[in-house]
Amino acid sequence: AFDVGFAADAPDMEKKAIVDTKMGEGPIISIGPNLNPIVVKRLFETAEKHGIPSQRHAANRGTGTDANAIQLAGAATGLVAIPNRYMHTASELIHLEDVKNIIKLMVEFIKDIKEEDSFLPL
Repeated sequence: AFDVGFAADAPDMEKKAIVDTKMGEGPIISIGPNLNPIVVKRLFETAEKHGIPSQRHAANRGTGTDANAIQLAGAATGLVAIPNRYMHTASELIHLEDVKNIIKLMVEFIKDIKEEDSFLPL
């Protein structure tokens, strides 16, 4: 699933209250109970292999995104987000490099999938 995630680099945001992700430092790859561990691992491996900056976000429950519904439908699910400052306001901001990098990450992730790959976490 693709979404936006909180960027904690706003001057008035207490970083430990939400996350420590920043705009311009790459897409946020989430780790959590409703996200497939093989998909998550492959997302990080793809980013590293192709020199794509990425950030980590640990979710202690369902993510509150479409990833929940996708996972419940039975699909191996990952969540990649663009850091977003001032979310849910009229002045939301994202960094263009994060948009470019999320596209690169997903293109390379898809290209690296082989027919024999399994995403069953067994």
